[in-house]
Amino acid sequence: LWLVPDRYSLMHGHSNDMASLRNWVLEGSAEGENWEVLRRHVWDETLCGKWATGTWSVGHTGPLRMFRVTMTGPNSTYSNDMRVSGFELYGSVLVGRPGPLLAGGGGGAAWYMKVWALEAMVRGIELQRQLADLDGVPLTQEEAIRRL
Repeated sequence: LWLVPDRYSLMHGHSNDMASLRNWVLEGSAEGENWEVLRRHVWDETLCGKWATGTWSVGHTGPLRMFRVTMTGPNSTYSNDMRVSGFELYGSVLVGRPGPLLAGGGGGAAWYMKVWALEAMVRGIELQRQLADLDGVPLTQEEAIRRL
């Protein structure tokens, strides 16, 4: 499976607002060796409150297979605890074998690929369409659910 990411969500992992994530990067990789920063957060206060959720746009248009969230600075209590209880990715799912199309090539290369829309991804894409006018403004979980 390959994913062309569009947005992602994180949920704070504690029953109070202590040690909320503030500094981190979302990274993606096609093969697990070379990682590209898809979104950087510097003292982002979106995850503020117990089980708080935020959703952000991703600045990448190509397909990737692996994703990770890396803490790059202290949390809201200036410690290095990373408390995350939820992580969701939204975008287009590509199913097939790697080839020229996925590598950015094209032309007359003959290989097989199907584009599948998984139910969860469809909901995420629909949310993205409804929020296109916000241009990267993070949402709370309640806002995202209300707009579905």
